[in-house]
Amino acid sequence: MMVRRSDYLVAEVLIVLACLFALLAVDQPGPIRLLLFLVVGVAFLGTGITLYSFSSLRIFLRRRGVTRVRFGPGETIFREGEFLDGTYGIVEGRVEVVRRRPDGQEAVLAVLADGAFFGEATLQTDSRRNATARALSHVHAIRIGCSDFESLSLFPHFRRWIQEVHGART
Repeated sequence: MMVRRSDYLVAEVLIVLACLFALLAVDQPGPIRLLLFLVVGVAFLGTGITLYSFSSLRIFLRRRGVTRVRFGPGETIFREGEFLDGTYGIVEGRVEVVRRRPDGQEAVLAVLADGAFFGEATLQTDSRRNATARALSHVHAIRIGCSDFESLSLFPHFRRWIQEVHGART
């Protein structure tokens, strides 16, 4: 996950080109210039902003406490009732999330695989873990600490995505 200065340069060039198309469309209005701005200028602007945002996010993740973790089959990642320490994203493997029922038996809430995040719900509510997560296979994951997760929440797209994930689970 290497960020090159060229990523920023390309993003800045795209944004400048979008601004030039906007100036052309406003300076001498006409249907062709307006269409050119709406099609090309907006595409350049959107692509430039997205590239710049992702480049910034990659640098942020590299500098912060995002760590790679591994778990063996059957290994507990975290237990229900524990204090939270971060959220996890599965790079490879399968994880089951269970909750203890009043009768003492475990109820499987979800079986998660590559690309899934878990453990983020308690980070939003500042409470203890509400479930246990256990590796079903060899799991390679990333762990994002609490303070880093809160910092990532400053990114509107990330915050919206977490709210969607949390909303789908409740």
